[in-house]
Amino acid sequence: MPLPLKKAALYIGIILAAMALIGLILLICSAIRISSVSVKGVTLYDADQVSSVAELKKGGEYWGFDPSRTEDKLKSEMPYIKDVKVRRHLNGSVSITVTEESNFYYTRHNVNYYLFSGDTWRVIVADYQPNTFMALGAVYLELPDDARIRVGEKLSFEYSLHVDDTAEVPKEEATTPEGDANEYYEYVFDVINTANSSDFKGRISHIGVSDRYDVYIALGGNVKVALGTTDELERKLEEAYIVYSHNYEKVISEGFAGAIIEAADPTKISFRETLNLYLPE
Repeated sequence: MPLPLKKAALYIGIILAAMALIGLILLICSAIRISSVSVKGVTLYDADQVSSVAELKKGGEYWGFDPSRTEDKLKSEMPYIKDVKVRRHLNGSVSITVTEESNFYYTRHNVNYYLFSGDTWRVIVADYQPNTFMALGAVYLELPDDARIRVGEKLSFEYSLHVDDTAEVPKEEATTPEGDANEYYEYVFDVINTANSSDFKGRISHIGVSDRYDVYIALGGNVKVALGTTDELERKLEEAYIVYSHNYEKVISEGFAGAIIEAADPTKISFRETLNLYLPE
């Protein structure tokens, strides 16, 4: 047999052997089954929900899934999941380790309610009523009209066009501060962070940041701390907390209707009971 034909036969033999080896490997891989699936870190979902969405179960193909794609699927279909790791183990088991969102805020925008992650400010999910969000302990945010809220995206701001009714022919025109909207509304996050760093942390039910000159927090839905402008915010909160503490027994007493703590001037903090306390839901 001429030498070129011998080489060709050798190459064909190598290729056939490689194909056979690959086939054997695939056969062995398909024969290996998942011995168990464990799910850790879930409180807002149960383990069966997570493994079902991941399409992983005992007896399934050990090599029949891509961990990275499974992680993406979980985060896409289960919005309360902040991060997730899917791992194969040498004993044939598969583990799913979940990190859930835990710092929640919500707001009403048009007819729907929206839930935010307070860590990333990602808009997690929308609902037509707030009950689920309130059950999570989410703090209500009264946001500026220029808030841009889209599920799956980060909370941002963009200036809106406003109608000038005073013109002979009404027209839309931008009547907004100069510069970038996100820079202008940076105070929103500053107020939230400052409030959560104060002694009121853990008691806050509402934060009003729709107007940088009239911000407020509310406590338990029945005490409003009116802070005025964002100037001296830390000091205002410190002084307001002292007044709140002095009136705490009154606040938790049966039949207490509500109160406003006037804290726009940190040198003149006052506590005033009221029957007409309005807070958005």
